[in-house]
Amino acid sequence: MKVSKAIINVLEWAGIKRAFGIPGVHNLPFYDVLKNSTIKHTLVRHEQAAPFIADAIFRTTRELSLVVTTTGPGAANTLSALLEPMAKTIPVIVLTSQITREKWNWPQSGLHQVKDQLGSFVSCTKERFCVKEGGDALGMTIDAIKIALTPPMGPVAIEVPFDVWDNEVCLGELPDFSRFLERPEPDLGEVEHALKIIRSWNKPLILLGGGILHSGAEDGARELVELLKAGVLCTPSAKGIIPYDHELFLGNINGGSVMAEVLNKADGIMVIGARFSEESMRFYKLNLPESLVHIDANRKRFGPIYTCKASICSDIKEALKALTKELKTFMPKFDGKFHRQNEAKVSTYADKLLSEHKEFSIINDLRKILGKDAIIVADQTMLGYWADNFLPSYKPRTLFQGTGSGTLGYALPAAIGAKMANPEVPVLAILGDAGLLFTVQEMATAIQESTNICVFLLNNEGYGVLRYYQSEFYSGPTEADLVAPDFTSLAKAFGWNAKEINDFKDFEAIYRELEGQNKPFMIILNERILAVPFMV
Repeated sequence: MKVSKAIINVLEWAGIKRAFGIPGVHNLPFYDVLKNSTIKHTLVRHEQAAPFIADAIFRTTRELSLVVTTTGPGAANTLSALLEPMAKTIPVIVLTSQITREKWNWPQSGLHQVKDQLGSFVSCTKERFCVKEGGDALGMTIDAIKIALTPPMGPVAIEVPFDVWDNEVCLGELPDFSRFLERPEPDLGEVEHALKIIRSWNKPLILLGGGILHSGAEDGARELVELLKAGVLCTPSAKGIIPYDHELFLGNINGGSVMAEVLNKADGIMVIGARFSEESMRFYKLNLPESLVHIDANRKRFGPIYTCKASICSDIKEALKALTKELKTFMPKFDGKFHRQNEAKVSTYADKLLSEHKEFSIINDLRKILGKDAIIVADQTMLGYWADNFLPSYKPRTLFQGTGSGTLGYALPAAIGAKMANPEVPVLAILGDAGLLFTVQEMATAIQESTNICVFLLNNEGYGVLRYYQSEFYSGPTEADLVAPDFTSLAKAFGWNAKEINDFKDFEAIYRELEGQNKPFMIILNERILAVPFMV
């Protein structure tokens, strides 16, 4: 069979159900075969959207997806978007074409020719493969999938020259995929050392990170929490693993200044699957207890920022199994009074925020209006930051933001991906007027694919966070104001429903009116949000 068909067979074997991309002259042989496969292809309007959509599908379902791009500009258009899954260790397979091999050493005169195209993927992919010969295609595709899905996971790129697609290859018997992937198991010595430290604690905390979800270890995390009965903090990516209303849940670690007080009184902390991102740790102003046990699949996360006394480097699901098994044989008894004191502090602080900041009230009301099952995707915008820090989450995978790279425009394509993978669940994207315009063309994709999402657009006519920083720390705002289009007319031009409000109190009535009309819709809030959650 041809290389194009063989690659598709391997992708199907790996369980890939969805592909996102744009055809181009150099990948047409692949598209000619793709149309007859079991993989559903979605035609995006700009290649940047494809990795964002694939990223969101994995975050909400743990399903691996394919990004398809043509040579040169098409491939380059994915680079900034791939920074997000790379930073968040989310697997994506990127399949890009290349000019014919005979032209590689020619002066740059070929159509879409880029010198060392695959080299441009170095900073945003875990590994890269170039299929220089037809016989390499199967092994490289299998290796790419294995590397992408082996913890720590990440995007992997495969490049196929135009003249290789039609090479004939033999497809042998593929192994059982369920036994193909490896879950790195914990070292028993590391487990024993961690247990010794955990059993020495009296007033511990547990910090849950997004790596738990990547490993599919949320059940194991909940079991461990219930066993230890220690207070739980989470990073924004891990919200909902322990429900917001659970008796042991204290909040997001970036949930305001009160978290510094909570951490300062603890004598130990177990960190599970957290990468200590700058924004989660309040720009590293948060101090963690010196007695720190860190569990992660990526050994590079141990120590550079917060030094750990013990670490377990393995698949998180396997590490939690090993810890829980041993803890059941000898359980430490922790100070229950410590947790009750923390609960009181957090409750008092929440009441203070509710009385002083309308933004806190808005994001709490959003969850009540949409319900516990709804998925909310936040962009890099004022209300998005408030949601990331304080929005209540009762189930995992129901809130996420593109904070790995911090790029604008993530939320719209990501919300489309979340809705594609979860069609029965309400999906809402929180965007600012600036961020929407980065990927606004994907509103057409939402219509074409009948993904009936809601965009909640904060129209503050500019870069609100930059305005704040420029006002607080510099001589005043500059180059932060934007002339906004008529967003209602813009949305309707794409075939969406849209309405404007000037006060959030009108949001629920408009949402209820538009949600049942079987098409995507936008609610525009014309209001400047002035407070940023990083300073509360």
